[in-house]
Amino acid sequence: MTTLLSFLFVLGVLIFIHELGHFAVAKILGIKVEKFSLGFPPKMVGKKIGETEYCLSWIPLGGYVRMAGDNPEEELTGSPREFLSRPRWQRGLVIIAGPAMNYLFAILVVWLILSITGIGTYPAVIGEIAENSPAQSMGLKVEDRLTSINEIPVSTWDEIIESLPRDGGQVIVQVQRSGQALQLAGELPPQTSERFDQLGILPLFTTEVGEVEKDGPAWQAGIRGGDVIEAVNGIPVTRWSEMAGLIQSRPDTLIALRWRHGEQIYDDTLITRSMEVPGEDGELIAAGYVGITSKIILKRIGPFQAASESIRWTLWTTREIFQFIKGLITGRVSARMVGGPIFIAQVAGQTARQGFTVLVYFMAMLSVNLALINVLPIPVLDGGQLCILLVESLKGGSLSQRQRMIVQQVGLALIILLIIFVMFNDVDRLL
Repeated sequence: MTTLLSFLFVLGVLIFIHELGHFAVAKILGIKVEKFSLGFPPKMVGKKIGETEYCLSWIPLGGYVRMAGDNPEEELTGSPREFLSRPRWQRGLVIIAGPAMNYLFAILVVWLILSITGIGTYPAVIGEIAENSPAQSMGLKVEDRLTSINEIPVSTWDEIIESLPRDGGQVIVQVQRSGQALQLAGELPPQTSERFDQLGILPLFTTEVGEVEKDGPAWQAGIRGGDVIEAVNGIPVTRWSEMAGLIQSRPDTLIALRWRHGEQIYDDTLITRSMEVPGEDGELIAAGYVGITSKIILKRIGPFQAASESIRWTLWTTREIFQFIKGLITGRVSARMVGGPIFIAQVAGQTARQGFTVLVYFMAMLSVNLALINVLPIPVLDGGQLCILLVESLKGGSLSQRQRMIVQQVGLALIILLIIFVMFNDVDRLL
C-alpha cells in the first residue's frame, strides 16, 4: 500500500505540474483549451468549467492538455484561438512550458526542503586523502580533525569548503590529531576537481546511523537513528564504506550485526534484502542492504543560500542524467538500468519508508528526468514537437497534414517500443 500510494502521489504531482505548464501558457496566450486530463482514457470522472473539461482518467501514466486545432487530422476552422493557427513562437512557448515547469518545480521543491531542514553536512574530520594532493604534501592524515583554515574556525565540512580560497594560494590549517594541536601549511591550486576540494580531502563517514527504513531489516532488528554499527559478521568496522561493503556483498543473506545504542551493546542476526545497483562495467548487480543511511548534520541556512544550493543540486542532477544518456549511447552503461513505472513505484515505496523528505527529493530528481526526457527530439514528445516547429521555420511553411500524421505515427511507434522495453526491464528485475 505504501508503494502504491507513493507511486500515485509522485506521478500524480509531476504529471499535474507538467500539464499545468502547457495549460497555463495556452490560457495566457488566449488559446482555447478543451480538456485538461490527469491520466489517459478511459475517463474516470470529469467536470466542465467554462470552456474546459477537467478530467481524472484511469491510466495514471501520463496526462494531456487538448487544445482547439491541435489535431493534425482535423481541419482548421480559421479561429484565432486554435493552436495551429498561432505563430510558431507562441506554439513553441506552449510546448516548452511543460518541461520548464517540471524543471522549475524541482528547484522550488529542493529550495523549500533546504529552507526548512537545512543543508546536510559532516564533521570536519578527514576520511580520505587524494594521492599527490596538497593535503598529502602538507602532512595531513586520515582522521585528523580540522579546527581552522587561515585562522577561520571550522567544525563542519561545508565550513571547510567555504574557507578554502577558490583561486588558490597559501593556506594554514590547524588540526587535532590524537589529542595534539598541530599547524600545517601549504600551497593550494585553483579549484578544479569535482570529487575532491583543493586540499584533496573527503570527509570521514562513520558508522553512526542516520535514517532507518521503517519495517526494513535494520528496523526489525531494533536499530534506530543515532546507533553506531561496530561489527559485521564479527569484523570490526569504523567507517561507513567498510560496513556498507560487507553488507552489499551479501544480498539476501543472513548476517550478524553488532551495534551500540547509547551505552548498551547489542548483537543480532538479520537477513539482508537485495537491490540492483550499477557495477563497474555498467551492468546491474545484486547488492545487499538493511535500510539505513549515514548520519549527517543539518545546518540551517538562509533562503538565498538555499536557492543557490537548490540550483546547484538541480544542475548537478541534470549533468548526471546527461552522463547516463551518453553512457547508454556509447555502451558504457547497460540498457538494463533503464527503468519504467514498476521501477519508479519500487523506488517511491523505498524512499517513502525512509521519510517524506527523502520521497520529496526523489520526486524532485524524477521531475528533472521528466523535463529532460520530454525535450528529447522524439516525435509525440515535446522535444519532437519543437523540432517540427524548427523544420517548418527553416522550410518557410507548415508541414502537410499527411506529413504530420506520418511523424506522429513514427513517434507513437517509438514510444510504444520504449514502453515495451522498460516494462521488460521492470518485469525482469521482479523475476
